[in-house]
Amino acid sequence: MPLLERPRSNADLDDAAATALLLFVFRLPWQDYWVARALDWVEAGLWREDMAEPLRAISQDRRYSQRTRHRAWSCVKART
Repeated sequence: MPLLERPRSNADLDDAAATALLLFVFRLPWQDYWVARALDWVEAGLWREDMAEPLRAISQDRRYSQRTRHRAWSCVKART
């Protein structure tokens, strides 16, 4: 998870491993901080269609900040 604190371009992960990490973060109730860092990678261009449903759930989950919920929804909306 500390890899998420780096920009995607500096993380030594191939796309499959990076996507698996993001899906892991998006599918479990993590702190807002980690979800926001994962969203940074999505906004940097890392996307797979199976991220849409977990991000929709995050966008409606009030455990996350309003900013994080809006970012999650924007990522889904931009790709559907």
